[in-house]
Amino acid sequence: MATLHRLAGQLLSDLIDRNYFYLFDMESFFTAKALNMCIPGGPKFEPLYRDMEKGDEAGMSLMTLINSLFGHLSEQSTELHSLISTIIDPGSTNKERREKKTFDEEEDDVFGLPEGVGPFLQDTQLYTDTTAAGISLLFAPRPFNMRSGRTRRAEDIPLCQSGIRNIALRRIQLKFGPPKAQKKKHLFRSLQATKFFQTTELDWAEAGLQPVKTLTTKKRKKSRLVMLFIFAEILRLTKLVVDANIQFRLGNVDAFQLADGLQYTFSHVGQLTGMYRYKYRLMRQIRMCKDLKHLIYYRSILGQWGKDPDVGSGHQCGGQFEGRHSKGVAKTVTKQRVESHFDLELRAAVMHDVLDAMPEGIKQNKARTILQHLSEAWRCWKANIPWKVPGLPVPIENMILRYVKSKADWWTNVAHYNRERIRRGATVDKTVCRKNLGRLTRLWLKAEQERQHNYLKDGPYVTPEEAVAIYTTTVHWLESRKFSPIPFPPLSYKHDTKLLILALERLKESYSVAVRLNQLQREELGLIEQAYDNPHEALSRIKRHLLTQRAFKEVGIEFMDLYSYLIPVYEIEPLEKITDAYLDQYLWYEGDKRHLFPNWIKPADSEPPPLLVYKWCQGINNLQSIWDTSEGQCVVMLQTKFEKFFEKIDLTMLNRLLRLVLDHNIADYVTAKNNVVLSYKDMSHTNSYGLIRGLQFASFVVQYYGLVLDLLLLGLTRASEIAGPPRCQMSSSLIGQQRLRLGILSGCILDT
Repeated sequence: MATLHRLAGQLLSDLIDRNYFYLFDMESFFTAKALNMCIPGGPKFEPLYRDMEKGDEAGMSLMTLINSLFGHLSEQSTELHSLISTIIDPGSTNKERREKKTFDEEEDDVFGLPEGVGPFLQDTQLYTDTTAAGISLLFAPRPFNMRSGRTRRAEDIPLCQSGIRNIALRRIQLKFGPPKAQKKKHLFRSLQATKFFQTTELDWAEAGLQPVKTLTTKKRKKSRLVMLFIFAEILRLTKLVVDANIQFRLGNVDAFQLADGLQYTFSHVGQLTGMYRYKYRLMRQIRMCKDLKHLIYYRSILGQWGKDPDVGSGHQCGGQFEGRHSKGVAKTVTKQRVESHFDLELRAAVMHDVLDAMPEGIKQNKARTILQHLSEAWRCWKANIPWKVPGLPVPIENMILRYVKSKADWWTNVAHYNRERIRRGATVDKTVCRKNLGRLTRLWLKAEQERQHNYLKDGPYVTPEEAVAIYTTTVHWLESRKFSPIPFPPLSYKHDTKLLILALERLKESYSVAVRLNQLQREELGLIEQAYDNPHEALSRIKRHLLTQRAFKEVGIEFMDLYSYLIPVYEIEPLEKITDAYLDQYLWYEGDKRHLFPNWIKPADSEPPPLLVYKWCQGINNLQSIWDTSEGQCVVMLQTKFEKFFEKIDLTMLNRLLRLVLDHNIADYVTAKNNVVLSYKDMSHTNSYGLIRGLQFASFVVQYYGLVLDLLLLGLTRASEIAGPPRCQMSSSLIGQQRLRLGILSGCILDT
């Protein structure tokens, strides 16, 4: 046992002081609970015995605390108890009066031992060669301090368990229970007792070990182990261990490299083999091996070893573990496609320039590093992230930037060329279409991020005078129409359930023809069904979010490719989407009930689009002398549209305008919802300027903002003439009003 303890000394902890494990000793907690004490800094327990005698409390409190804290000092408990009792209650000690006795030294006879009497054990040596080892076993951790124990296999005895629990990543004690009774069996002894078996000694490396060539794939398929896949994995691990030992026997590696190889093998069983796939209980043994690895690294980092087996496969054993490609270095950015000839030639040209500018001695060392910088710089350009490496020489940095610019031009030109082919209807591979869509998405997001950055740097683009004029015009219009603002939806709103059902049905329509759903869509469908089942709970959550939520999760953006043009598709959190859908239904219902939008805003819910076209044509046809061309006159109808209407909405000004017609909480929610993070793969930015099209209530916001622009275009007088008197349901036919029949078209033409 002493020899085993000496060999394991490098892995065992040097801590022998029990005080080091203060508050980490389970026995002290047991003692404290039994004595109804609380260890300073430790937990408190319910008392086991509540009927303690009153007289024992004063004298025993400090003593029981010391006994529970420092149980290993129990040998001196008698002296400590008497000393503490004296300190606490000096009157409780029994002081006996002793009379002083005198002895006459002259009367005493001289006492002496007879000849031949000596001290006990005088012929025994005071110490031997094993005395120091034996003393060390007194303070050794478990299991070195035990002379007997339950029967277990040698490989199952945790020699370093105490050290692993101190420094390993998993320090908790998962399960503990009494050991099961087992009968000790020796199979070899039983077989040796029969006449059918003989024994001999043979070196294991010579027992039928023959070099064989690697099997081909065809032969390997023929020699399948049927369902015993785990047996094949065990044989693979065995082969790794045997090969490492054979390399050592042949003299190709030394003992430290052998130790390194074996330690690497058993610490990475999960990577080198797939045994755990067929018997998952092996994960326990894999974890034990990794705990031992952590202990080895811990002792190695402390510098307590001269040499140590470290994880590394640069020696000749490495080929047994890593295979033929052990010298290959993992690339920073992997590409799952064959690069084009242009890209290869460009990289080669840049590397040629870089290597020409470098001294002779460091060419080979730095070439791979510069290639990684090239890949990282290109990745940063695609993600629109600033690329800057501190300490990189300026000439090298300029070469890399020149490479990135050349590749970016080529990359962009190829994207536009392929898009033109797709738009023209040429035969294009599906993979090329998908990659082209990703490239156009990145280019669009780079332009959008540049636009957002310019707004934050140079904006706002609306001057204060213009903003005041727009705000004042809207206020005068709403006052003239006697408009009352839309309030926050009350808790007991009578149309709550109906609006929620309409919102949920609208959300559910998009899934009516969908066959395959992703995780986000399945989650949204589940929340819709939950809202159907518990409408009151959903409504309370929606109103709480409208009132308090101002920070939202990032919105994903992708483009739907219709080959001639692209449509942005926004992925919004399902919970937020349900809230937005309800808000959209509520705003449209309340706005229509209050006649927020006048009759010139078409199309509207008051009439379907075909009826609008019919009435528009009928109104023009009924105008007096509309077709009279006797004096060379003609009828002209102009049509115009606002360019980049969504992109140029200022969110700050939009908030002020919305507060005129909405409750301030709803207005803040609407503007905050547009000020979110848009993300696509590794690209992301915050939308600070412009409206997000994919929001459920975006149509209401755009309609209202369009009304404001109409007022600025028409003027308040002309707008009031077209809209008619307030607080009355006007005819939906814009040109059906007799008194304006002659003036509308001319007025629209002049204002346009």
